[in-house]
Amino acid sequence: MLNEILSHHRSRRVLNFGLLMYSRLYADKEKKGSLSRPLWVLGMFRSGTSLLTNFYVNIGYNVGPNSRLLQSVGIWQDLNPKGFFEDFIFADLSRYFLHLLGRSGDSPPTQAEVDGLNWAHFNVRDFISFSLINSFEDRISIINKVRCYVFLIRYGLDGYILSMGDMPIVKIPMLSFFYKLLASKWPLSRFVVIFRHPQSVLKSSQAITLRANEKLYCIYHEFLLDKYLESKSAYYISYDHIIANPRESFFEICKKEGIDKPMAEEKCISLIDLSLIRNSEKTLIEDNRLSLLYYELCSRAINIFDKSQ
Repeated sequence: MLNEILSHHRSRRVLNFGLLMYSRLYADKEKKGSLSRPLWVLGMFRSGTSLLTNFYVNIGYNVGPNSRLLQSVGIWQDLNPKGFFEDFIFADLSRYFLHLLGRSGDSPPTQAEVDGLNWAHFNVRDFISFSLINSFEDRISIINKVRCYVFLIRYGLDGYILSMGDMPIVKIPMLSFFYKLLASKWPLSRFVVIFRHPQSVLKSSQAITLRANEKLYCIYHEFLLDKYLESKSAYYISYDHIIANPRESFFEICKKEGIDKPMAEEKCISLIDLSLIRNSEKTLIEDNRLSLLYYELCSRAINIFDKSQ
């Protein structure tokens, strides 16, 4: 009932005004820098980011309280029945950054546009107004949204990350454009990139947007092959090879994370439901630019042992 009431624009403005008044009690409390060491999962949407994040959760990483996560409800249930593992605040943060650039997840910014952004452009009150009024996410209840906003006002983004617990992990596909911003605020950030055969990504992502095409795939992955990520020791995971070699992929991830005796092997393997995977035989990639891009990704993957594949 409350969600229905607040779906109206005027009601959201009233709530936003209340949050604005509350925020004045905690003005300028945002901390500069952080000792947090979050792991950021990057990758184009429908590339296996949720499955990979679920792996990490099972080996000890924390996505934060369930009340903050976007839920698999309504039209989204068939897309990710096991969950999105996406934190509401960071999901809307990615939309906020794109909004500042006049862009969207399926109309990405250029590297030059992203490089023009910095944290001086972020204001908690402006962000909450955008999130509440312009980006009415319906995969989380309004009560849980307000709890997130109140926590953010009181403790800032840094406190929000710290409250996720030890080994925090954040997975938001649209943050794939903003890793430099993330690293500038959290210098101890680490990054893992997951990618998938373009044929499968585009077939799956077209259920979300009609703009899913070869150009969109290239833009996402050209960002993710940037030398900056390489300098931050980002590592790459092939989704297709998780499906083909789940056990070997699991142990490569554990080795990369310094986990000598993983306890969740069988649980992680059981996450792979082949009935949900589009298993049509992969064809050759006809677009030369796309082919070069995909095989450059493959050459970096820690779970592909024969790089000629």
